Amino acid sequence: MLTGRRIKDKRNLMITGPSGVGKTLLACALAQAACRDGVTVLYKRMSCLVDELERAHGDGRFRRVFKTLTKTRLLILGGSGPDRLNARRVQLQGQSMRKPKFRTCGERT
Repeated sequence: MLTGRRIKDKRNLMITGPSGVGKTLLACALAQAACRDGVTVLYKRMSCLVDELERAHGDGRFRRVFKTLTKTRLLILGGSGPDRLNARRVQLQGQSMRKPKFRTCGERT
């Protein structure tokens, strides 16, 4: 994973496990390695990303925000998943994740 091959091949990676086992720490370590290789990376909590997409959908910026999201090479989503999202959020999340080349914007957090 640290070779960056998954990113070059545009392959997804899901890190799962119970709370407190180091999923976020591992994801951040992979993100740092990607940054050192010149890859643009964004870490967002799933709930924050969906909130952002929901607001953008409401004020007419969805296409622009989504386009920005798809330009970055690596998106790391942390925190709560669909089990904590209402129906509208799940729909927005689904729209985002169906795009096969879905990545994220060039911000670093």
